[in-house]
Amino acid sequence: YAPAAAGICDLVDKSLLTSSHSRGRTRYQLLETVRGFASEQLEATGQAPERRRRHVAAYSELAVQLGRMSRGSSDAEAVELVGASIDDFREAFRWAERTGDHESALTIVTELFDVAMWAGPIEIIRWADDALTIPGAALTARGATALAITGASLLRSGDFRAADRAAMEAMQRPPAPHRPTVPHSVRCGVALFGPDGDLATRANEMRAVAEASGATFDAVLAGVNSVAASCLPVRWQEVAVARGAAASADALLEAATTLGNAALLSLAHYCRGATRDDYGVEGSLEFRRAAEVAAKGGYELLALRARREAAYAEGVAADDPSSQARELLELAARLRGPESSADLHVILYQLIRLMHLGENWHPTILLWSVAGRLLGPPPDGFPDPARPARDALGAQQFDAARREAEPLNLPGALTIALRAVPMSPSPTAGCR
Repeated sequence: YAPAAAGICDLVDKSLLTSSHSRGRTRYQLLETVRGFASEQLEATGQAPERRRRHVAAYSELAVQLGRMSRGSSDAEAVELVGASIDDFREAFRWAERTGDHESALTIVTELFDVAMWAGPIEIIRWADDALTIPGAALTARGATALAITGASLLRSGDFRAADRAAMEAMQRPPAPHRPTVPHSVRCGVALFGPDGDLATRANEMRAVAEASGATFDAVLAGVNSVAASCLPVRWQEVAVARGAAASADALLEAATTLGNAALLSLAHYCRGATRDDYGVEGSLEFRRAAEVAAKGGYELLALRARREAAYAEGVAADDPSSQARELLELAARLRGPESSADLHVILYQLIRLMHLGENWHPTILLWSVAGRLLGPPPDGFPDPARPARDALGAQQFDAARREAEPLNLPGALTIALRAVPMSPSPTAGCR
């Protein structure tokens, strides 16, 4: 290795390579201009196909390694390495796709799924559709998992029924030994975010499959879904949580701590927040802790969801929820693309609820109209703000707000709502 190391150091000294250091590792990258030139030279030698095949093999093997790490105590490192290696994974996947190497393409997609789902890059999830078009791919064990992953992509985009169909089709095939619970996880997500499905039953089915396969990570994740089933609807009316849910959440935290997995630790703190008797104070502290753990592990989506729930919990307990509404507005503005639709659905209705509680009627009706038109109906149990808004505004102003909402897209509605929310809570803000 000494000659290779000396050559790499020489290239760094000549600024042909860049280096970065993190978690005890040093990574080297070619400048794009150098990479392009080197690729042309490789093609000229006639060795490109063999070198690309070896590159695909190396990154398929790395995907398996990172997949195992992502479900254990080294998941934060796996998240970082996936992000740092995305260009190589993309190139390896596309070459495998081009040459009909469905095994390598499916390996990359299915092994990196957990990281991609919660931390990104989100494009990895989209690769599942492409992998399934490779001849022979759909009939393999990993092909069944990739089909479920297409369901995960549909879930995030808010197409819940199509997501459920994809997961059900995957479940009709022999369970994939590497990740038998992925279809069940998608179906739990459909029940959690969408209008249909018994989440408790689906979570129990997922747990049974996980325990039968000895998958500790998946068993804890099934437990997260079981606790979530006890917390639906998402406290739109500050309803009591089912008895035993808090104890289950505490047990989840213990299991996640033993495993040392940052994603599961974040989800366990989230569950504890959702099951606390004092949702506004104790709950928000757990949600903030969940966000901190997720952010430290690189899980941007989990961090955003936990911050969202913390702001909502604090808002429903405040005399004036203006600052919490503003935080939700700022979080909503960060959600981009069709894959954010399911999360936008939740966050916008939480925002509408806080504005309703704060009697900030114009943006309440504005967002209510836009959310209903673009994201679909509210969750079960959501209090309809239309009648109190009409009573407070009067019919003329109420109808004007509805007309104002008609041509707006979500960014436009969020911008108008943001202007209507004070920068800070009123001096009388406190807890109800």
